[in-house]
Formats: sequence, structure tokens, C-alpha cells
Amino acid sequence: MRRTLIGVTLLALLAAVVVVAVWITHVAEVAPVTAVPPVRGIVSLEPPRPDVPRADNPANARLADLPSTEQAVVLGKVIGHGCTGVAAFPMGIGRHDADRGDAYWSVRCADGKSYAVALHPDQAGSVSVLGCDAMQSAGMECFKRLPPG
Repeated sequence: MRRTLIGVTLLALLAAVVVVAVWITHVAEVAPVTAVPPVRGIVSLEPPRPDVPRADNPANARLADLPSTEQAVVLGKVIGHGCTGVAAFPMGIGRHDADRGDAYWSVRCADGKSYAVALHPDQAGSVSVLGCDAMQSAGMECFKRLPPG
């Protein structure tokens, strides 16, 4: 039963990736892409997070080099829905065929909602976002490390 739920969740994430990729392609045709300005006004004395798992994933590498407070802010902007990220947790890197190289993060927003974000290893830096409540109903948990192998 749990494998079925995990499979359904992974298929939903894959479908979300396709939708995001099509949307990004459409937006790129409609409007020019502008660079996201760096986060300003945040003073952080924290060093980058050495506990962030590394993989051949450009988006994850850039995020991993930021202090945790900035990671939360950046991921909150990725999530949208009015999320102001206040806490970010690196869950791990996908190792199965369907999610190999995907970097999973949990994010807590200022409004109390939490999300799981999958950063895909493509050059476009595509992402999938799923509410932690939906993850929990599929038998998985946010803010926990992915099981090894």
C-alpha cells in the first residue's frame, strides 16, 4: 500500500514537472525572462549549510551555498502562494529512476503552512511544489531526511 502511495505521489510530482515545464516554455515565449535580484536587506552571520546533500543539480548547488535564512526566503518565493519562507530543511537527493538527482527541501512559511519542494537537475532549474499535508497523506513526511538508497 505504501509503495502504491509513493508511486502515485511520484507520478503526481512528474506530472507537476511537465505542467511547470510547459508553463515555463509558454511564459518564455510571452515575456522576456528577467533575472531574480539577489536577496537584499538580510544580514546573516551563518555560514553556508554543510549538511545539504550535494548532487549534480545546479539549482540545489546554488541554494546550498546560501545561509539557511536566505534558503528559506528563496524557497518561499519559489513556492509562491504568499509564502514567506522562515525555515528550510534539506531532505535529500532522489535516487530512484523517477526522481534521480532531484533535491528535496521542506519549507515552513510565516503563515504556518509547509511545503515540499523538488529542485530538478535540469538546466532550466524546474521545480515541483507539494503541500506537506498532501505528502503526509501519501505516507511521507516533510522535515525528515529521505531514506538512504
